Amino acid sequence: MGPEGRDDGRVRGGRGLIADDQDLVRGGLAALLSLEDDIEVIAEAVRVAESRGWL
Repeated sequence: MGPEGRDDGRVRGGRGLIADDQDLVRGGLAALLSLEDDIEVIAEAVRVAESRGWL
């Protein structure tokens, strides 16, 4: 909600897949996103080919 409780039209939250070949990058991004109440990481992939089943 925007000021005074009005909907400002922005999308809130979401679900996503993280694809990166670096474990540290992938894990760090997943950890940061897990701190947000309205964002859910549904999968992690090392290769793009692995992620295609989720798209």
